[in-house]
Amino acid sequence: MARQTRSAESRAQAGRMGLALGFMIRDPVRAARILEGHAPEHCAELFAELKTRNAASVLSKMTPRNAARHLAELSPDDAAKILKELSPLDIAAILRCVDGRRRQAILRRLSRRQSVNLNWLLSHPDTSIGAWTDAGALALASDLSAQEALRQIQRADSAGGEWVFVVSRGRRLRGMISTTALLRATADQPIADLLARVPTTLQAQASLISASSLQAWQQQHVLPVLDRQQNFVGVLHRAELDRALGMDSTGNSTTNLSDTLLEASEAYWSGLSALLRASFGLITSPTARQDRTKDHPP
Repeated sequence: MARQTRSAESRAQAGRMGLALGFMIRDPVRAARILEGHAPEHCAELFAELKTRNAASVLSKMTPRNAARHLAELSPDDAAKILKELSPLDIAAILRCVDGRRRQAILRRLSRRQSVNLNWLLSHPDTSIGAWTDAGALALASDLSAQEALRQIQRADSAGGEWVFVVSRGRRLRGMISTTALLRATADQPIADLLARVPTTLQAQASLISASSLQAWQQQHVLPVLDRQQNFVGVLHRAELDRALGMDSTGNSTTNLSDTLLEASEAYWSGLSALLRASFGLITSPTARQDRTKDHPP
């Protein structure tokens, strides 16, 4: 009886896994959003089961910081295989959030042409803004709800300030949002409705000197940094700018048919997303992982 029960549970688990994988293939944007809410170590098996092009499609829809966190659970070989499916700009955005030693291990597994191109994208002179940019800073995707945004802020590795920058899934800067506004919002309110204007942006290739006298520092202690393609790559902290320039904190030197179909489609995906969230939760739970280890010992 116990064996039959385990067999039934294994079949049910396989069914949930198949449903989850199918969803990731058909709707990588929504899948990326769901996976961002789960611990990367619990999602590695899902990526291992996907074809590299499908795994790359999901990762490319995550913010670079989250994509890097999930890649960290894969071997450098597997990570490189997935990254090869992405554009150089997307790869660079993700690798900026990967620690130096692991980044080099991945770069060695890419083609020589890719490595040369990426090393150029990732390299900045010490006197440039890019060299002092915090590429691992949290950036929220603009399609999140207030509740989802607060969860990501709570899970962030490093404590942030009052303001967090918001980007599109294509890494375009959309604005910034305060934690106060998120706390006051309803749980399902889109953060796109709560955005404040960014006082100014910095260019990664620009010199540190050019950023030192900006009026925006009077309003913000952190400013967003963009690359040559105007994509968000990270933030520059005023404290780091002062340190780089040998300055102190004062800045001194030292309803028609189409609408009906759309509503039906949204309702369908909303229901399926809820089911997938439950499936992902079961698939990635420590208990389920232990059960699979028992059923399928290494």
